[in-house]
Amino acid sequence: MHSGRMGDTPSLTIDLVPVESAAGAPEEQATFGMLVMEANGRRLTEGATDTDELKAGPLVSGYHFAEWLALNWWRLFWETSSGERRMEWDFAHCMATVGEGYVWPNITVSSDGHRSQVASTPTVDRTSGLYRYLGSARVEWVPSFMLEESVDRFIALVLERLETAGIRDTNLHSLWQDVKQARQSPDDRRFRRIEARLGHDPDQGDADQIATALREGERLGWYAVDELAAEAGSRGAQLPTAETLHGVSAEAGFSTQPNDAVQLRGPDGRRWQPKSADLGRRSAWRVGVEMAQSLRKQERLDGEVLDNSRLADLAATQPATIEDTRGNSSFSFVLRDSRTESARVVLRSKLRTGRRFDLARLIGDRIFLVDPEPLAPATTASTYRQQLQRAFAVELLCPFAALEDMLEGDTSDDACADAAAAFDVSPLAVRRQLENNRPRVN
Repeated sequence: MHSGRMGDTPSLTIDLVPVESAAGAPEEQATFGMLVMEANGRRLTEGATDTDELKAGPLVSGYHFAEWLALNWWRLFWETSSGERRMEWDFAHCMATVGEGYVWPNITVSSDGHRSQVASTPTVDRTSGLYRYLGSARVEWVPSFMLEESVDRFIALVLERLETAGIRDTNLHSLWQDVKQARQSPDDRRFRRIEARLGHDPDQGDADQIATALREGERLGWYAVDELAAEAGSRGAQLPTAETLHGVSAEAGFSTQPNDAVQLRGPDGRRWQPKSADLGRRSAWRVGVEMAQSLRKQERLDGEVLDNSRLADLAATQPATIEDTRGNSSFSFVLRDSRTESARVVLRSKLRTGRRFDLARLIGDRIFLVDPEPLAPATTASTYRQQLQRAFAVELLCPFAALEDMLEGDTSDDACADAAAAFDVSPLAVRRQLENNRPRVN
């Protein structure tokens, strides 16, 4: 599968070329046409008809596609991909599930909070079907705001064609009005976002659970709860409460002083801060790696191994945080006491290498956040923030340049195991570094 290039000028267009049709309901006839999608200059809908005629896209009902986009708007932008694909996830993210008798593109859309992935797959059986999607499997990345703008324009186009045909008060009108109203209200927007993070269609989630999550946001931080919801949604788990987390931190946590943790400084000596515009255009992997490389340079670490004492010092905690393997939590986190500047750090793993990795993640998270909240979680979710943490941690603990020098081209299991022991990381971390540093274009 190719990985789409995220250059200086990413692009995404969704168009509907009008084609006359006398079949179907009035709204289908008014919005019938050729659906054409392009991302970063690559056409994703190109294919051939049953007579082998090449087309830029399939003939479909724009109404049904716009209806699908409006129904799934919140999940498309806020529900992250799960480790195990679920049928209900596919119905909200895979265009092939739109149905209504049309051959829809084999395109799947998902977002990590800042960037959106548009993945297309060609038709497997190219000898059958009214329309066969050609080309190779591709994954294109665009800033999420660009996907939002493209979806908005497409739905507006469909509504305009309905209006021209004198068709009003359809289900699409109602769905889109609900989306727009929720986007205008901060409270409604947060509700819908949490609902989508948990993997639910609008008004299909547990309203009490979502309301509780929003209340917890007042105590733990809105963005922290957003991350917890993404984790709960991907695993089908329940959101933890502030009381539960405080109990876990008292039992299995270690003291830390977040304000004393290492900070990354820019060339001017001021605290480094991410540029919001960069987050949509650059992968979390790239940003996290560059953060770790800059921190190593700032702290004059070169390619040396970080022992437990030095790692703990960067996190403003004690080596026992790593060495006492009493892990008793489903995820790692730092929880600040609202009455003081102190906090407790809880590490999930019972293995030393796992605890080192998660502590490094929390160091990176602290650097990344402009305005830290009471809770800083490190979870298994695939949000931009969690991906960045993992990229930062593996580069901080096992810098690729030093790893490459050590391996000298030998990537056998034995060589990787020796390197893992040298850097005091898991063999999986070494493999992850090798995988992440294969030639990539995004």
